[in-house]
Amino acid sequence: MSLNRKILKLLSFAQIIVSIVAIVFAVISFSRGGESAEAASSVFGMQLAASVWAMVRDASLILLAIVTIAASAAGIRGANRPSSLGSHRPLSLIGLILGLVCCAIAFGLETIPALIIAVLLALYHIASLIVGGRVRRELDR
Repeated sequence: MSLNRKILKLLSFAQIIVSIVAIVFAVISFSRGGESAEAASSVFGMQLAASVWAMVRDASLILLAIVTIAASAAGIRGANRPSSLGSHRPLSLIGLILGLVCCAIAFGLETIPALIIAVLLALYHIASLIVGGRVRRELDR
């Protein structure tokens, strides 16, 4: 197993761990009810109740975590057998876009834990895309 395949496998396992943390955080935050109902927040220029934005943040974090787990599974499978790396790149791109959206929502709501989780997952997706491309190029040789 080459160094790039090992790195891809380790990145994928790290993504799974952070995804589980994201799901736990989002479920706990969602069950608490988020922010106070009378406070208003403006994210992307839209003024809504902070509790509505908190629910959107939690739902987007859960969706990001699910996409990340799927991309990680494809990365692990691709690290073991590079010819099956097919769905890793599109899932990682979707995860990166969702991660950036989650970052913007968490930044607008000033929720530091959600922002840290979203930034970590976005960075993991970037690294995973880069290393997955290297593994793909090794296969083409």
